[in-house]
Amino acid sequence: MKLKIVIGLLLAVILGFTVFGDRGLVSLIRMKRHKEALVREKNKLETKNQKLRSEIDRLEDDYLYIERLAREELGMVKPHEFVFQFPSSRDKQ
Repeated sequence: MKLKIVIGLLLAVILGFTVFGDRGLVSLIRMKRHKEALVREKNKLETKNQKLRSEIDRLEDDYLYIERLAREELGMVKPHEFVFQFPSSRDKQ
């Protein structure tokens, strides 16, 4: 009878470590979820890096693109060009 109790307790302890220990099932599931989140983040960063590389390539080689950015974002004009600015509807109020 005592032997059955000892074996039962031993099995309970082993099962506890298997499920809840540092390298147990719960920890394994948590690490797997963390890995999946890291893989998703890595994929997002790789996509963002590819877009940035494309932007760098365009900035190095595409003079029309650079000109468009300079005009749109910096308000630059070529010599002998005129810029007409009209008040917006917000300015009228």
